[in-house]
Amino acid sequence: DLPFSVSPVIAGFMLILLFGPETILGTFFGTMGVKVLFAMPAMVLATLFATFPFVVRELTPLLQTIGTDAEEAARTLGANEWQVFLKVTLPMLRWGFVYGATLTVARAIGEFGAVLVVSGNILMLTQTATLHIYQSYVDFNYVGANAVALTLLSVSFAILTVLELAKAKAAATVA
Repeated sequence: DLPFSVSPVIAGFMLILLFGPETILGTFFGTMGVKVLFAMPAMVLATLFATFPFVVRELTPLLQTIGTDAEEAARTLGANEWQVFLKVTLPMLRWGFVYGATLTVARAIGEFGAVLVVSGNILMLTQTATLHIYQSYVDFNYVGANAVALTLLSVSFAILTVLELAKAKAAATVA
């Protein structure tokens, strides 16, 4: 629940404190020639921090409800732990992963605060669609902001529609 309770801007600032040029991690990656801050790696880390809880929130109830009977039966029949996980547990969690990942993508499309802090909003380099909307709005380019906003809205709506249809199909298959 930590990512849900921490402001995305604070999460971005924490990444700056972790990966800044004078920090241990920043120095380590810098000597390897990997630029983390104000580049794609920091943007990915910020987005993962903000969106990963959606997967966890979908999988936790599933793990609590599926029980261990099928896993114990597989072990009794001679399956090792990897086989149990790959052949029994993972298939039972499939829809939870799909649903969580889809919610993650839908949420990641709109991530703004943390990405703004760690990306620098550099035009044509680290500017995401949501940052473009913000910059267009600040520059009084309302037509450009509206066009990108409507595109993101359409993509998010399409993702959630497909998700709900898949969820209904999965429920019908189980029933």
